Amino acid sequence: MTPQNEATRKGNLPVSQVMEMKGKLAHLDVHMPDSDHYLHSFGKFLSKRICDHQLAPAGFHTAAQLALFDLERGKDGYTGEPIRHDLVGFPPFVFRTYALMIPEIASAVCPPKFAAAVKDAFEKSKQ
Repeated sequence: MTPQNEATRKGNLPVSQVMEMKGKLAHLDVHMPDSDHYLHSFGKFLSKRICDHQLAPAGFHTAAQLALFDLERGKDGYTGEPIRHDLVGFPPFVFRTYALMIPEIASAVCPPKFAAAVKDAFEKSKQ
């Protein structure tokens, strides 16, 4: 079994689909045209934070949550460096609202089965 087939069997996105998803995140304005500029900007930020390797649904959810946390604090959790982004300095409710939209973002940029698994990870995180 090839690594890509193994990744898909486990519910993960293979690298080629991760790259496609990252491209869609970077252009969230095309895939979620009715959402606001700041959500589109968050998509670009998140696309840079997701690594170029296989991705599990819970990994997408976690990456999105951590990206929002870092933006809210204005500090990169990996490097400790300040983040320059148009969302830095917004009130906490903005980040809570965007966190609730993670399944919707996944539905817009990920294959349906993967997006459904992201939604499951989101629901489990609320328990």
